[in-house]
Amino acid sequence: MPVHKVSVTACGRYDAELLDWAVRRHFELLGIKKLLRPGMKVVVKPNLIIGKPPEAAVTTHPKVVAAVVRALKSHGVEDITLAESSGGIYSAGYMNRIFRVTGMAEMAKATGIKLNDDFGYKELVFEKAKRCGRFQIINPAVTADLTVNIAKLKTHAMMGFSGAAKNIFGFVPGLLKPELHCRFPAQREFAEMLVDLAEGINPEINFIDGIIGMEGDGPTGGKPRQVGALLAGESCFAVDIAAMKLIGFPLSDSPLHMEAVRRGHITGDFSDIELAGDPPSGIIVGDYKKSRAGSVDFVSRLPRFMRGAA
Repeated sequence: MPVHKVSVTACGRYDAELLDWAVRRHFELLGIKKLLRPGMKVVVKPNLIIGKPPEAAVTTHPKVVAAVVRALKSHGVEDITLAESSGGIYSAGYMNRIFRVTGMAEMAKATGIKLNDDFGYKELVFEKAKRCGRFQIINPAVTADLTVNIAKLKTHAMMGFSGAAKNIFGFVPGLLKPELHCRFPAQREFAEMLVDLAEGINPEINFIDGIIGMEGDGPTGGKPRQVGALLAGESCFAVDIAAMKLIGFPLSDSPLHMEAVRRGHITGDFSDIELAGDPPSGIIVGDYKKSRAGSVDFVSRLPRFMRGAA
């Protein structure tokens, strides 16, 4: 099994100068320059699950995204589009509101990047998939030369933990997400589907905004919790495992990452992860509250008119 390098930087606040330093450090530690070239088309994928302001810790902080964008531009990358499909209708009106409320619209204007305005999607077929080999994927993700995945460190009611691998689900158009929940209602099969998707998209660069994470009833109903870390790596699964270590989250409580172990993407015992940057011992957070155990029957939570199609 290959060794996955994950860089960890202690970062206690959303300060632009501090974040610029932290992101540049990640680029250097991971040798990200080798992945970049002038003229390439890059899609930046934050977690914008719903329209909440940055201080709610539900979404990726725009200052983290801005720092990553500035680092990309410093390496000659100019064609950058921020794209996401939140939990609602995948349309200009809905997504523009999400961009505004989450601070991404202001960030995009300040950094000179494009907010996605192409709301089409295409079917991609992943031949090596185990559970689901066909996905509808939003156009910016399909046409990009490189994907920069910038997730938020959160707990998750169904999957236990939400990080870089889970964040790729946001490339599925909004109202097609419930369809996948309905097709794969059990935790394990839903996790298998998510791993199929993460494998297929295979984001080249993965960040996790763990400066202030979410504990408790994530991914939207929990509470902000200071963690003080920004993580990065080329493997979304490895970056997640490192983030889980920082908050004391057991691998056994994450069906997605248990499936990643079964497929050989990670060992799960940290033997395949090389940490760079700051030692986790100075960052580890105790008593990080997990999501309360509850029903994972997504169909029962759908509006009645949608259940017949499930």
